[in-house]
Amino acid sequence: MRAWLDAKRSRGDLDRMLDRMPSEHRGALEGSLTSQWYSEEALASALRAIDLELTRGDTAAFVDIIDACTEIGVSRFFRVLLRISTPRFVLRQVPTMWRQIRRGDATVEIVDVGDDVEVRYGAFPFFAEPLYELLTLGSLRALLRTCTGTNPRLEIAHRSSDALTVRVVL
Repeated sequence: MRAWLDAKRSRGDLDRMLDRMPSEHRGALEGSLTSQWYSEEALASALRAIDLELTRGDTAAFVDIIDACTEIGVSRFFRVLLRISTPRFVLRQVPTMWRQIRRGDATVEIVDVGDDVEVRYGAFPFFAEPLYELLTLGSLRALLRTCTGTNPRLEIAHRSSDALTVRVVL
């Protein structure tokens, strides 16, 4: 997110976002390190700051920002791997990626539903925050677009305060 802000927005945008964040979470955005793990609360406050300062409730713009941040975050080597993979293969790696970037008891399950695939997230209380649904859509869209070269069709099949199911129409 910080790399995207530095590349696409002004320092004033960053400063306004930092002002919106609780002081204990500002370091995650102000001086972020790729080697550092940041709390889910810090991410949630950064997402709210994006929504309040940059997208002001425009969900499509929010998903676009998350998509762009995800694309920046995917290393060059990983991009090569994604380009030679199938969408199903990439989706089957989502639970492994989830375990690398999240802590706690949350689950991710990949289920074939006819010709489509569902990504089923569970036991993750941050889905009570609506921005997490948009975060998920933007992240999945960027991963799959890197694989296929086109934006995938993603549909919310189920949502609750601690679960989300995203159907990927293949």
